[in-house]
Amino acid sequence: MAPSKTSSVLTEVITNSKNAVVPGVEVANLASISHGRILRSSTITKTGKSKDKVTVNPSTISLKEEVYQPIDHTICFIKKLPPEILLTIVKTLDPVSSACFGLTFKAVYPHHRKVHGKVSLRNWFGDGAYQEYTKDGTMLANYLKDWVPSKLKYNYKERKFVTRKNFRRFIEEAREADGQQAYCDATIIYVGLSNRDYEQIQDRYMREVDKMGWDYEERPMLSPTVRQQERSQKWRKKNSG
Repeated sequence: MAPSKTSSVLTEVITNSKNAVVPGVEVANLASISHGRILRSSTITKTGKSKDKVTVNPSTISLKEEVYQPIDHTICFIKKLPPEILLTIVKTLDPVSSACFGLTFKAVYPHHRKVHGKVSLRNWFGDGAYQEYTKDGTMLANYLKDWVPSKLKYNYKERKFVTRKNFRRFIEEAREADGQQAYCDATIIYVGLSNRDYEQIQDRYMREVDKMGWDYEERPMLSPTVRQQERSQKWRKKNSG
């Protein structure tokens, strides 16, 4: 799902829209939302009649009037925002959060591309803690796993989503490479053993790897390159002041 930072920004905008008229802001009450998909939308007018949506028009509604009337088990959903507000929101978000926001709100995406450019599936934010590169970390690919078709899996080596057939082949190749590396390491660490001993060490290593339940598409990533570090520092410096 989209990052919590994005949600907090939207919550603040939504909360403010309950008690004040924002020019150009279109809102609707949703009966329910499931997995990010809108199931049904409705609004209640001042006369109590139900409509599909309502556009807040500051020229026809007094600031003293009640614009938003909460309905049980519903939430306020923003349908439209002025470009200047969208741009302000995007500028407060990191590239990953902004990309997720842009994918859930089509009007945001042009502003996202203008501010952050093209964000790689492997992009992340933060100071480089290892947990950010593992399962449920902050890579854009991790956030998109629940959004892409179920037949696709993320291949961390190729840095793209692939079919399950291609992914199974990748796992087989990755496990074989791990086994060969374990065998070579054993000959360096334990000098003078027989081939059979090295094979046993290799087997024990692979059993431990499988026991840990490593998902090869979610294994710890390598440290960011110098270029990526420079981009991250440049972005933080730009948005800190």
